[in-house]
Amino acid sequence: MVNPAASTYSPRLEKDVARELAGGFAVELVRTEEPGEAIAIGRAGAGDGTFSAVAVLGGDGAVNEVANGLAGSDVPLAPLPAGRTNVLCRSLGLPQNAREAAIALARAGGRLSTRRIDLGTVNGRAFTFFSGIGLSAMANRRLSGRGTTGRTLGGHLFLYEALAVAASYLRDPPRLGVTVEGRQDEIEGITLIVQNGHPLTYLGGRPLPLCEGAGLETGTLSLAVLRRGSLRAAATITPRIALGRGAAVLEREDVASVPSTSRARVRTLDGRPLALEVDGDYLGELEEVVYAVRPGALTVVVPRALT
Repeated sequence: MVNPAASTYSPRLEKDVARELAGGFAVELVRTEEPGEAIAIGRAGAGDGTFSAVAVLGGDGAVNEVANGLAGSDVPLAPLPAGRTNVLCRSLGLPQNAREAAIALARAGGRLSTRRIDLGTVNGRAFTFFSGIGLSAMANRRLSGRGTTGRTLGGHLFLYEALAVAASYLRDPPRLGVTVEGRQDEIEGITLIVQNGHPLTYLGGRPLPLCEGAGLETGTLSLAVLRRGSLRAAATITPRIALGRGAAVLEREDVASVPSTSRARVRTLDGRPLALEVDGDYLGELEEVVYAVRPGALTVVVPRALT
């Protein structure tokens, strides 16, 4: 499956990848034309076992959609990185060059090495590595509107956007309440990060961890809630995350950490809708969401050295 809107996509890259894959598989190529379409493509790929795998030439958003379609099946997802950050690809230790990833996949042929990983869900929509409510979602909404320049600069630009959005968002942010399974108290705050995988993202080649206890095979989700905010706090927290010092962020008294939970309910406390994103794609605004986890729901292709 090919997403022509991916950051590093080009017709030549598509041709090269298709040629390499054809060295090990019979290839059926499908291109997406609009958001959400790849979910149906993933479902079709899961189908009746006709396909050995569904390879995705695209970014984190395209991978997310296909993962939603393949969830619960035995057909593996094979990400071929063509996006801004390609978080799941990196987390799995896959080649960061799409052509090289296609070559490795073709060489494996019918002997693919796979593993099963968890999927987080928010109101039933699956995510592979993270979901955010509030500030990060607003930053991604703004970033998605910047077109090619924003997509190309990737993580560095996202940090700039987070600070730029913070200037307006933190003046009067919507209030949210988080109720975690097994806890009686409701955590109040203004921004939420929910991780299914580790790390949260990458800046260049550097992994940026945040939530304690996050991992693709833990069977749980990990949360961090910013209780309150100011421009001064944002100017401190953002650089720490960018430097890979997520643990220092969690030590702040204005941040609540939930290392492990299988379910969490989030609601607006002031009637204003909450901005939501999954795997870096902005989904819209909702007044209430429920997070859960599906252990081992997705089969993915991994390098042989990891099996």
